[in-house]
Amino acid sequence: MTQSNHIKLSVVIPTYNGAQRIHNPLQALISQDIDDRSIEIIIIDNASTDNTGEVARNYWSANAKDRNISFRIIREEKKGIFHARMRGILDARSPVICMIDDDNVPENDNYLKVGLSEFSVPSTGLVVSRIFPDYQSEITPSMQKREHLLAINNKLGDRRIEWDAEPSICPSIGAGLWFRRDVFLNAVPWQTPEVLSIGRTGDNFVSGEDIEIGYFIGRAGFKRIYSPDLRLRHLIPDRRLNTEYFRKLINGIVRSTLTLELKYNGRKFGILSKISAIAQLLFALFSAPMFVFFPDGVREFIFVISARIAKIQGPYPVTSANRSF
Repeated sequence: MTQSNHIKLSVVIPTYNGAQRIHNPLQALISQDIDDRSIEIIIIDNASTDNTGEVARNYWSANAKDRNISFRIIREEKKGIFHARMRGILDARSPVICMIDDDNVPENDNYLKVGLSEFSVPSTGLVVSRIFPDYQSEITPSMQKREHLLAINNKLGDRRIEWDAEPSICPSIGAGLWFRRDVFLNAVPWQTPEVLSIGRTGDNFVSGEDIEIGYFIGRAGFKRIYSPDLRLRHLIPDRRLNTEYFRKLINGIVRSTLTLELKYNGRKFGILSKISAIAQLLFALFSAPMFVFFPDGVREFIFVISARIAKIQGPYPVTSANRSF
C-alpha cells in the first residue's frame, strides 16, 4: 500500500465477532485530540459471522460526523490474530502503526498524540502501552495474582523503560503495541509465518507472537520503549474469569514462554528439566492440604498444578524452520 503524505499514523483494530464491543475503542478514538488528516483507522474484520463490519461502519457514521478521519473496514477471511494484524499492517498507509484490540479503550484523549510523539526519536522502533484491567465482574484472588496473563502490564510502573537495540526479549504486549511499519516489514519474518508463534486461534492458547515482534525489532537495531503515559484499559468479560479458561491460559502461556526461551535465549529443555518439573509437581501435590489456608485455595491449587503440568509438557515443538535465525 502506498503511504499518504498526510497520514502519519494507522490505528489497526483486528476483531472477530466483535459486534457487541467494537464501539468501545471507536468511541475513544473519536474523541482523540489529534489532527484528523494525520491518522487513519482500519478495522480488520477477521471472518466474523455477527455483522461486526456493518456495526462498526454504522457506529462510525453516526458518531464521527464531526471528524474527517480516514476510516476503513477490511475483511480478512484467514482466521487468527496474526493474519488479521498482518492484513492491517500491509494495508496501512502510514509510517507508524498502533495496534488496538476490540476490547481496548485508550484512557486519555491524547493517547494517539503521545504515542506518535515517541517516534520523533529515530532510534525508537517499538513502543509498549501501559495496560490496566477493567473487569466486567469481580475477579478472584488467585486470578488477580496472575492478571498479567490477561495482557495486563500496569505493574511495570510509572517510570519509562528502555530496552537496548539488541536481540533480546522484552514484554511487548500486542494490545496497544506501536511500531514503525517499515522496520516491522524489514525485521520481522512475516512472509514465513512458520518461523513465528502465530498466536491464538479458537481454543489454541499458543502465544508469544507479540514478544517475537519486539525481539526482531531489537535485533534490527532499534530501541523498544515502555511508555507509562500511553494508558489503555483492557475490558475483560466474565467468560475469561472462569476456572477452566484460566487453566488453559496458564498452560498455554507457560509452554509458550518455555518455547520463546528455547528459540531466543538458547535454553534447553532436556531430561534434567523434565525431572525437575516432575519434582515440582509432586511437591505441589504433597502440599495440597496447605492450600486450604490460601485465599481462594481450591482454585489456587488448580492453577499451581496446571503450571507444573505445563512445565512437564515443555515447549511447543521447535524445528529448524522456527528456531531463532
